[in-house]
Amino acid sequence: MPFSESLKLEVKKKSNWQCCICEAHYVEIHHIIPQEEGGPDTKENAAPLCPNCHDIYGPNSQKRKFIKEKRNDWYAKCENKYNINSLVETLNKRLEKVVTIEELKGFEKKLLSKIKVEQPQ
Repeated sequence: MPFSESLKLEVKKKSNWQCCICEAHYVEIHHIIPQEEGGPDTKENAAPLCPNCHDIYGPNSQKRKFIKEKRNDWYAKCENKYNINSLVETLNKRLEKVVTIEELKGFEKKLLSKIKVEQPQ
């Protein structure tokens, strides 16, 4: 039985519609462990590959671990890159470090009060 349409869509969305190996924008959903070998039609056994990477890596049983690792890494990158909550959190942390004009003026006053002006003799 092939992957369900809803699972294919879920994998495509999770990968930003890109190949987990070369980042091409057209993807097929690949069975990491082929159905002929008992591979299930599950999200864990699915990898988004472009047709080219599918042809190169898909039939090679020695590349299964590589495909899985690339998929997991790509999912993490996509989640971080396109997660709006993560972006907002990062921006808020950076904004906390920004110094305001009032803080600069206060720092300037403190600094000037500590500088001793030498009088010419």
